[in-house]
Amino acid sequence: MNEAAAHTPRRILVVEDDASMRKQLSVIFSRYGSAIELTWAENAGEALSALEAAGSHLDALVLDLMMPYGSGREKLPAGDPLELDTGLHVLNYARRNASIGTPALWVAVITARSGLAVARRTTELLAGSGILYLKPFDTFKFEDDVMKAIGVQSLVPAELLDDSVPHVTEERL
Repeated sequence: MNEAAAHTPRRILVVEDDASMRKQLSVIFSRYGSAIELTWAENAGEALSALEAAGSHLDALVLDLMMPYGSGREKLPAGDPLELDTGLHVLNYARRNASIGTPALWVAVITARSGLAVARRTTELLAGSGILYLKPFDTFKFEDDVMKAIGVQSLVPAELLDDSVPHVTEERL
């Protein structure tokens, strides 16, 4: 990596409607200072606008599955009255929109919703470039995965990533 690239912050779009989860993610990412640049979206409309604005200059997407549509409903498929799959619609939009240029964009999908259909569709849309995290999830592993995916040195000590060592990871605030 050349010197200029080493000082260019990695750009992450975080799409999360829950304030407590946004706070937890903020704590995780704040440790990296100027190495990363975060953009936040709280609903599908904000996410779609942020994706369009970022174009191909986005390094990672952290995406909640269940969120409100917001002002982006006209760009998303009808027929999801419970808004359970809004995040999948946003991911599908990102993967299929050529102007965003994100076929290889690394995506962390976060959800409390489990089920075979959701897992299959999410895995299909991730296309080998991302990970599905079911809540509650190991935040140290999540942090390490995201940083490795965007080429930033992880600050998570190796012993916290060792599954043989018991540790509490659900809440770090």
